[in-house]
Amino acid sequence: MSCLSDIKCWMSNNFLQLNDSTTEILITTPSGPFKISDQLTSSLGSLSAYVKSEVRNLGVIFDSSLSFNAQLTKVIQTCFLKLRHISKIRSFFFFFRPRKGHPCIYLLQS
Repeated sequence: MSCLSDIKCWMSNNFLQLNDSTTEILITTPSGPFKISDQLTSSLGSLSAYVKSEVRNLGVIFDSSLSFNAQLTKVIQTCFLKLRHISKIRSFFFFFRPRKGHPCIYLLQS
C-alpha cells in the first residue's frame, strides 16, 4: 500500500521519522467496534501487522470503538494503587486540624 510510504515521505520532508517498531494502526468505524477479518488483513498487505485493537498515544489508550473503556480501566487501577499506598503510610503521620484559616500541619512519627 502506498499509504504508509506517503506518510513516511511526508514525515521525511518535515524532518520527522516514522519508527517502524512502535507504529500501530487503529481502525474505527461509525457503527461501533471493528473486528479484524481475514479479508481486511489480506487487503492491507504489509500494514496488517500494525493493526491493533487498542493503541496508546501520549499516554491515552484509544480503542476501536472510541469508548475509552481501556483508558478508564487503567486510570481506575492506578488510582486504587495510589490510594492503597496512601493507606499503608497513613499511620506514620499525625494530623493536626487547626482552626479555620490556619495551615494544616503534618508531622511524621518516628
